[in-house]
Amino acid sequence: MPVNELIMSGLTLMFFGMGIVFGFLLMLVFVMKGMSKIVHILASEELPPTTMASPLVMPQSGHIRPQVISVISAAIRQYRTS
Repeated sequence: MPVNELIMSGLTLMFFGMGIVFGFLLMLVFVMKGMSKIVHILASEELPPTTMASPLVMPQSGHIRPQVISVISAAIRQYRTS
C-alpha cells in the first residue's frame, strides 16, 4: 500500500473515532441535563435543614473541645506508629 493511502485511512479512522466519542459525550450531557430536570420536578419538596449535634468549637469562647483534641491526638499517634 502506498504511504498516502495509509495516511488517509489513518486520518479517516481517527476522525471517525473522534466523531463517535464527541457524539457520545454530547448525548451524555443532554441525558444528564434531562435527568436533572426530572429529579428537580419529582423531588420538589424541600428537605428539612440538618444541624450538627455538637459543634467542634464552642461558639462563645472559641476554644476547641477536649474530646476533639483527644481524638486528633489519637489519630496522630496512630499515624506515626504505622
